Amino acid sequence: MFGLAKDLKKVPLLAINGNVEFERSLASLIIMMSPMTPSFCSELWRLFTSVHKLTNEFDWSSNALDQKWPEVDMNYHLPLQLKINKHDTAFEEVKMPRQDLEELDQLKAQQLLETTAMFSNYLQGKDINKVEFVLFPSHHAEVRFFSHNVKISLKEARQKTQGRKKSLNSH
Repeated sequence: MFGLAKDLKKVPLLAINGNVEFERSLASLIIMMSPMTPSFCSELWRLFTSVHKLTNEFDWSSNALDQKWPEVDMNYHLPLQLKINKHDTAFEEVKMPRQDLEELDQLKAQQLLETTAMFSNYLQGKDINKVEFVLFPSHHAEVRFFSHNVKISLKEARQKTQGRKKSLNSH
């Protein structure tokens, strides 16, 4: 939500007027903020709907709180995350369109992550005891690899990966 607000602030003023994408984005932002600030967003929605109506995706006669919750565009790139053991932070991410991400199964996701530098540096050739795949629709997916042979912290892994990238760039 904050990323959307930040991106909307970057749109040049000349590009705002008559822009359906900007209208949809701003309306979605107001709808997503409405549960946290209902009075403010209700007033904002009332003012917004008195000026803009380029798309029919919203019920302009209803309040912001009564709108359908916005969905992530099917072409928007979401992360497939590689997690190791019990670490909650992703060691690696592969971005892909939402549509492709939501069509993944465990085998396809695992094969995709096996091509990453983090996998080849820390999991390749190790005994992997268990693999879990979880899809969080419209948000992300994660593959968690469990191995007794891998004892590494996220900080240590990132430092080693950065060091390898620097040495590769210097050649």
